[in-house]
Amino acid sequence: MTWASTRLGYRRKLALGVAERREGRDAGQVLANLAVPALATLLFAYTSDRAWLIAAVAALAEAATDTVASEIGQSIGSNPRMITTWQNVSAGTDGGITLVGSAAGLAADLTIVALAAGGRLVPATHLWIPLVAGYAGMLIDSLLGATIQRRGWINNQAVNLFSTLAVAALAYAVASRT
Repeated sequence: MTWASTRLGYRRKLALGVAERREGRDAGQVLANLAVPALATLLFAYTSDRAWLIAAVAALAEAATDTVASEIGQSIGSNPRMITTWQNVSAGTDGGITLVGSAAGLAADLTIVALAAGGRLVPATHLWIPLVAGYAGMLIDSLLGATIQRRGWINNQAVNLFSTLAVAALAYAVASRT
């Protein structure tokens, strides 16, 4: 999903100056999105605590949701708005969101959670946890982008890492209490 959404509307994103490099994401970007779910999976293997699997799925859902929302929003979305002020911004602005991007993000979130359900990684009674956490993570990512990333305090990889970490922590906390 993320690969396809990155390539969708590539010419438009190139013209807007927001296109991903032709070579794709670098190792730092991949690590920022996958380190937390990998760690949660290792913790599950070590402890057999299924809450860690739910945390891993939530972090994967967040990474997919955020990437798809950003890429689709930039390629076919219109009227991006700053998440903190709701003012119009240019496509690709850190913290900018679009309705179509947010809807595409939700579709990615549902897909990841459905795959986890199909693989029996998450019990049916707990599917709502990674679904809600994954979508919330997309919003957290946008809030971090609109605030501390725009100030230059952190880069996009740090935003992605913090977002997946926040989502995994939230999902683990909820799953371990339900």
